[in-house]
Order: sequence, then structure tokens, then C-alpha cells
Amino acid sequence: MQNSQNQPQVNVPFSQTTALECENCGSELFQEVLMVRKISRILIGAPQDMLQPLAIFACVKCHHVNEDLRPKQENQ
Repeated sequence: MQNSQNQPQVNVPFSQTTALECENCGSELFQEVLMVRKISRILIGAPQDMLQPLAIFACVKCHHVNEDLRPKQENQ
């Protein structure tokens, strides 16, 4: 089974894990949100631009998205 970030699920005791904290406010609570990217119709040869949703995690308290939770961009 895989999670929404396409990483394999592993069976590790909770006590062996570390909390992920928001880089902005320090909260340990996150929620899944959608980032939407527009793809030009010219790139895909379609009559209209296309919208591509990407599931990411944002802080529940301040809505910040940690850098390591953002999609990786090519050519950087």
C-alpha cells in the first residue's frame, strides 16, 4: 500500500518516529490540500488548457507548506 506522496507504507512503531513540524509556526498538525497547476493547451495539443491537481500537506494552524512537502520542480 502507498500513501498520497507515493512512498511505501512501513510497519514501524510510533515511538520510533519523529514529528514533522511546520517551518513557520512549529505545529505538528497537517491537512491534505490541493495545489492546482495549469498546463498550456499548446504543450498537450488540446483545444483548452488543462488543470492538474496535486495533493500536498499544509499546516492546520497557519496553512504554511513546508519546503520538503512541496512538489520538486525540474531544472532547479
